Amino acid sequence: MGFDFPIGLPVAYGSASGLADFRAALRAFGSAPYAQWFDVAEHRDEISIHRPFYPMRPGGTQRQHLFDAFNIEDRSDLLRRCERATAVCGDACMLFWTLGGNQVGKAAITGWREIIIPNLDDVVLWPFDGTLSELMKSGATIVAEPSLRRAF
Repeated sequence: MGFDFPIGLPVAYGSASGLADFRAALRAFGSAPYAQWFDVAEHRDEISIHRPFYPMRPGGTQRQHLFDAFNIEDRSDLLRRCERATAVCGDACMLFWTLGGNQVGKAAITGWREIIIPNLDDVVLWPFDGTLSELMKSGATIVAEPSLRRAF
């Protein structure tokens, strides 16, 4: 199954969180200390490793607030590899930003919370659980994010 929401996390976030991998992260999100992980921060002071999505609504919000909260100087550190600029297109919107026509944060929240996590034991995640050819041989349902920008 291919979904039009992000699957995966920026490497910098994964490293800072201390979570072993994406599957472990999905198991943690929604439970302490990540109980508020799916709640979009209303104010910049609420942004943290345990509550990374921002902002709830427009008005005095800036993407810089995310970089400041995570102490990130290189803006590309909050992009997943498939979101980074190529020779033919610029950077995509970062996962944790939730405003505007190109935002993907709220789609990730919904897709992960309502589709992937409830079925986590019954699906495999590409590319996290193996190569596509290996996963296809398993006979399991494969969940993937088809990237129109470029291949992983």
